[in-house]
Amino acid sequence: MICLTGDVHHMAMRTLDQKRLAGTEAGAALRYAEIAAAKGIKVTLFATGRVVVDETAAFLAIARLPGLELGGHGFRGRKPRWLYEGAFRRLLGRANGPRFYQAREIARTVGAFRERLGLEVRAWRDHACRHDANTYRLLASAGIGAVSNESAGEEADPRRDSGLVSLPINVWPDHDCLAHGDY
Repeated sequence: MICLTGDVHHMAMRTLDQKRLAGTEAGAALRYAEIAAAKGIKVTLFATGRVVVDETAAFLAIARLPGLELGGHGFRGRKPRWLYEGAFRRLLGRANGPRFYQAREIARTVGAFRERLGLEVRAWRDHACRHDANTYRLLASAGIGAVSNESAGEEADPRRDSGLVSLPINVWPDHDCLAHGDY
Protein backbone atom coordinates (compact mmCIF):
# COMPACT_ATOMS: atom_id res chain seq x y z
CA MET A 1 0.00 0.00 0.00
CA ILE A 2 1.21 3.50 -0.79
CA CYS A 3 -0.12 6.43 1.21
CA LEU A 4 0.17 9.74 -0.64
CA THR A 5 1.20 12.44 1.81
CA GLY A 6 2.53 15.98 1.80
CA ASP A 7 3.58 18.69 4.23
CA VAL A 8 2.17 22.22 4.23
CA HIS A 9 4.06 25.06 5.93
CA HIS A 10 3.26 28.66 6.79
CA MET A 11 4.83 31.29 4.55
CA ALA A 12 6.60 33.00 7.47
CA MET A 13 9.06 30.08 7.38
CA ARG A 14 10.51 31.61 4.20
CA THR A 15 11.83 28.30 2.87
CA LEU A 16 13.81 28.03 -0.35
CA ASP A 17 10.95 26.08 -1.95
CA GLN A 18 8.46 28.85 -1.17
CA LYS A 19 10.42 31.28 -3.36
CA ARG A 20 9.40 29.19 -6.38
CA LEU A 21 5.66 29.27 -5.65
CA ALA A 22 3.34 31.64 -7.47
CA GLY A 23 1.18 31.80 -4.32
CA THR A 24 1.29 30.18 -0.90
CA GLU A 25 1.85 26.60 0.20
CA ALA A 26 -1.77 26.45 1.38
CA GLY A 27 -2.93 27.54 -2.08
CA ALA A 28 -0.74 24.91 -3.73
CA ALA A 29 -2.03 22.30 -1.24
CA LEU A 30 -5.64 23.17 -2.11
CA ARG A 31 -4.97 22.71 -5.83
CA TYR A 32 -3.10 19.43 -5.13
CA ALA A 33 -6.00 18.18 -2.99
CA GLU A 34 -8.56 19.15 -5.64
CA ILE A 35 -6.67 17.17 -8.31
CA ALA A 36 -6.37 14.16 -5.99
CA ALA A 37 -10.09 14.30 -5.13
CA ALA A 38 -11.05 14.52 -8.81
CA LYS A 39 -9.00 11.39 -9.50
CA GLY A 40 -10.25 9.51 -6.42
CA ILE A 41 -6.80 9.49 -4.80
CA LYS A 42 -6.67 9.52 -1.00
CA VAL A 43 -4.19 11.95 0.52
CA THR A 44 -3.00 12.97 3.98
CA LEU A 45 -1.64 16.51 4.23
CA PHE A 46 0.31 17.38 7.37
CA ALA A 47 0.00 21.10 8.13
CA THR A 48 1.67 23.35 10.66
CA GLY A 49 -0.69 24.91 13.17
CA ARG A 50 0.50 28.34 12.07
CA VAL A 51 -0.54 27.79 8.42
CA VAL A 52 -3.99 26.71 9.61
CA VAL A 53 -4.25 29.97 11.58
CA ASP A 54 -2.82 32.12 8.75
CA GLU A 55 -4.81 30.55 5.90
CA THR A 56 -7.95 29.14 7.48
CA ALA A 57 -10.13 29.63 4.37
CA ALA A 58 -7.86 27.42 2.23
CA PHE A 59 -7.90 24.68 4.87
CA LEU A 60 -11.67 24.83 5.27
CA ALA A 61 -11.89 24.19 1.52
CA ILE A 62 -9.33 21.37 1.72
CA ALA A 63 -11.16 19.76 4.64
CA ARG A 64 -14.38 19.52 2.60
CA LEU A 65 -12.76 17.45 -0.16
CA PRO A 66 -13.42 13.69 -0.26
CA GLY A 67 -10.58 11.29 0.48
CA LEU A 68 -8.53 13.98 2.22
CA GLU A 69 -7.15 13.74 5.75
CA LEU A 70 -5.47 16.64 7.51
CA GLY A 71 -2.80 15.92 10.10
CA GLY A 72 -0.59 17.99 12.37
CA HIS A 73 2.96 19.03 11.52
CA GLY A 74 3.99 21.01 14.60
CA PHE A 75 3.00 24.59 15.16
CA ARG A 76 5.99 26.62 13.94
CA GLY A 77 7.93 24.10 11.85
CA ARG A 78 10.93 23.95 14.19
CA LYS A 79 11.45 27.72 14.04
CA PRO A 80 13.38 29.61 15.19
CA ARG A 81 16.13 27.32 13.95
CA TRP A 82 18.70 28.47 16.54
CA LEU A 83 16.37 27.28 19.30
CA TYR A 84 15.73 23.82 17.83
CA GLU A 85 19.15 23.09 16.35
CA GLY A 86 21.18 24.90 18.97
CA ALA A 87 19.61 24.84 22.40
CA PHE A 88 17.28 21.88 22.07
CA ARG A 89 19.31 19.45 19.96
CA ARG A 90 22.87 20.29 20.93
CA LEU A 91 22.43 21.22 24.58
CA LEU A 92 19.50 19.03 25.61
CA GLY A 93 19.76 16.18 23.11
CA ARG A 94 16.05 16.57 22.29
CA ALA A 95 14.87 17.07 18.72
CA ASN A 96 11.79 19.06 19.69
CA GLY A 97 12.80 20.51 23.02
CA PRO A 98 12.02 19.57 26.58
CA ARG A 99 8.85 17.62 27.33
CA PHE A 100 6.82 20.65 28.51
CA TYR A 101 7.76 22.60 25.36
CA GLN A 102 6.82 19.74 23.02
CA ALA A 103 3.52 19.29 24.83
CA ARG A 104 2.79 23.00 24.40
CA GLU A 105 3.57 22.97 20.65
CA ILE A 106 1.41 19.87 20.11
CA ALA A 107 -1.44 21.48 22.08
CA ARG A 108 -1.14 24.70 20.04
CA THR A 109 -1.38 22.72 16.80
CA VAL A 110 -4.30 20.58 17.98
CA GLY A 111 -6.02 23.75 19.22
CA ALA A 112 -5.59 25.54 15.87
CA PHE A 113 -7.19 22.63 14.00
CA ARG A 114 -10.06 22.42 16.49
CA GLU A 115 -10.76 26.17 16.74
CA ARG A 116 -10.26 27.15 13.10
CA LEU A 117 -11.44 24.02 11.26
CA GLY A 118 -13.57 22.13 13.77
CA LEU A 119 -11.30 19.09 13.26
CA GLU A 120 -9.57 16.76 15.66
CA VAL A 121 -5.98 15.91 14.76
CA ARG A 122 -5.60 12.14 14.48
CA ALA A 123 -2.43 11.88 12.35
CA TRP A 124 0.97 13.56 12.75
CA ARG A 125 4.30 14.04 11.06
CA ASP A 126 6.98 16.02 12.85
CA HIS A 127 8.74 18.68 10.85
CA ALA A 128 11.76 17.03 9.17
CA CYS A 129 10.41 13.83 10.81
CA ARG A 130 12.43 14.74 13.90
CA HIS A 131 11.23 13.16 17.11
CA ASP A 132 12.72 11.95 20.36
CA ALA A 133 11.92 9.70 23.31
CA ASN A 134 9.13 12.02 24.53
CA THR A 135 7.40 12.76 21.24
CA TYR A 136 5.25 9.68 20.64
CA ARG A 137 3.96 9.47 24.22
CA LEU A 138 3.02 13.16 24.08
CA LEU A 139 1.24 12.70 20.75
CA ALA A 140 -0.71 9.69 22.06
CA SER A 141 -1.74 11.62 25.19
CA ALA A 142 -3.01 14.44 22.91
CA GLY A 143 -5.34 11.99 21.12
CA ILE A 144 -3.24 11.43 18.01
CA GLY A 145 -3.48 7.83 16.81
CA ALA A 146 -1.06 7.63 13.86
CA VAL A 147 2.36 9.03 13.08
CA SER A 148 4.41 9.04 9.88
CA ASN A 149 7.94 10.01 10.88
CA GLU A 150 10.12 7.17 9.66
CA SER A 151 11.33 5.99 6.27
CA ALA A 152 10.32 2.43 5.52
CA GLY A 153 13.54 1.01 4.12
CA GLU A 154 12.96 -2.72 3.91
CA GLU A 155 10.22 -2.74 6.58
CA ALA A 156 7.17 -0.87 5.29
CA ASP A 157 4.52 -2.48 7.48
CA PRO A 158 2.68 -0.39 10.08
CA ARG A 159 3.70 -1.07 13.68
CA ARG A 160 2.78 0.08 17.17
CA ASP A 161 5.05 2.54 18.94
CA SER A 162 4.20 4.13 22.31
CA GLY A 163 0.47 3.80 21.74
CA LEU A 164 0.56 5.11 18.15
CA VAL A 165 0.32 3.33 14.83
CA SER A 166 3.55 4.19 13.02
CA LEU A 167 3.05 4.30 9.26
CA PRO A 168 6.50 4.53 7.66
CA ILE A 169 7.04 6.68 4.59
CA ASN A 170 7.32 4.07 1.85
CA VAL A 171 8.38 6.25 -1.08
CA TRP A 172 11.37 8.59 -1.09
CA PRO A 173 10.47 12.11 0.00
CA ASP A 174 11.36 14.61 -2.73
CA HIS A 175 14.01 16.20 -0.48
CA ASP A 176 15.94 12.93 -0.67
CA CYS A 177 16.01 12.57 -4.45
CA LEU A 178 15.12 15.84 -6.24
CA ALA A 179 16.81 19.21 -6.38
CA HIS A 180 14.62 22.03 -5.11
CA GLY A 181 14.93 25.49 -3.65
CA ASP A 182 18.28 27.06 -4.47
CA TYR A 183 20.26 23.81 -4.37
